[in-house]
Order: sequence, then C-alpha cells, then structure tokens
Amino acid sequence: MQLCERYRPRQWSDLIGHDAVKATVDRLRASGGLAGRAYWITGPSGTGKTTVAKLIAAELSGPLGDLEIHARKLTTAKLAELVALTRFAPLGGKSWCFLVNEAHRLRKDAEGELLTLCDPPPPHVTWLFTTTTAGGLLFEGRGIDSEPFLSRCTPLHLSTQGLAEPFARQAKTVAHAEGLDGKPLAAYVRLVHSQHGNLRAVYQRIEAGDMLKKEG
Repeated sequence: MQLCERYRPRQWSDLIGHDAVKATVDRLRASGGLAGRAYWITGPSGTGKTTVAKLIAAELSGPLGDLEIHARKLTTAKLAELVALTRFAPLGGKSWCFLVNEAHRLRKDAEGELLTLCDPPPPHVTWLFTTTTAGGLLFEGRGIDSEPFLSRCTPLHLSTQGLAEPFARQAKTVAHAEGLDGKPLAAYVRLVHSQHGNLRAVYQRIEAGDMLKKEG
C-alpha cells in the first residue's frame, strides 16, 4: 500500500491544515446534520479533497452504505441504479453516501439529472463531489452554465495557503516512521513547495528515497 493511503487521515483530528473546512463541517453538523446534502469539495491536487469526502462518508454511512465512482462513469443509467439503492435504508448508517471524483468531468445528461436529485437530496442520501475546479463553466469546457447545479451544493474549498510547514512536518514524521528520513525539516518544506502543496506527490518522492541522506 502506498504511503498516501497508509497515512490517509481516518478521523477529523488527523486532518492537517484545513481548519476552515473542519469549522464549516462542525457548523453543518450542529445546525442540521451532515446528511441529506450535496457537497462540492474543491482544491488543488493532493490537498485532501477525497480524504474530506471519505471522512464525511465514514461519519454517515455504514460499512455498505457508500460508493465511490468516477464522474465519467456516472451515466443516467448508473444514476437510476443508485436511486434504486436508496429505496432501502443503508446498512448500519444514517445515509447513503455517493462520492463522485473528478466532478468537472460530469456528463451533460448526468448533470441535468443531478439538478433534480440534489434539490435537495433526501435526508438519507448524501452526494460528495470532488474536483480541482471551484466554479464557473465546468463539465470539461463544454460551455454548460454550472451555477444552477453548484447552487444546490454546499461548498468546501481546500486551500494550500499556510500548508507548507504543516505538510512538511507530517511528511517528515511519516518518512521517519518508514525509515526514509535523512534530511532536516527545511528540506521537507522545499519539497512541499516544489510539489505545489500536493502531499500525495510528496509521499511519492519520500518513497523514491529523495529524503534519505546522501552518502559522500
């Protein structure tokens, strides 16, 4: 298993550097609960979008109550299949959770169907869309006005601002635990900057041995 999966946060307290997102989730949890919503989770690659989606899903769904799918595969037929599932209560959880990755690649027909399904979702259904695209004209540049759809979603944006040192400390901790640490924290900060805040890419460089002390 790759480091990015082995060290993926399994609880909110393990999520590093996204206090604003955690605060928003806390407010939603207190004001009406996390279920029965559609979330539009955005941010640069490797900042934790899928992790945030999985943390919400873990809080809401039972062991058989969540499903992850690439947006390109979300056809109207697949949507009908998912809707059919929601006629039954999720096993051991509060809500079915459907995690749609690369949501800017949604098909036009699926996007139209989702306008209805997310307006709003029933209390026992939660949609989690992740994408590097925050808004405007989405859906692979096809000129589709995405605002009607996005207005139905709760936005959660993951920023890289202020993450260099927290990510570097986490990366150094992981590297040390794996016997792959041989450089000072400053080198990890430079590595995070060089990978544009993509922690997944940072872990890949650690696995490749980039942070081991060079001999000679």
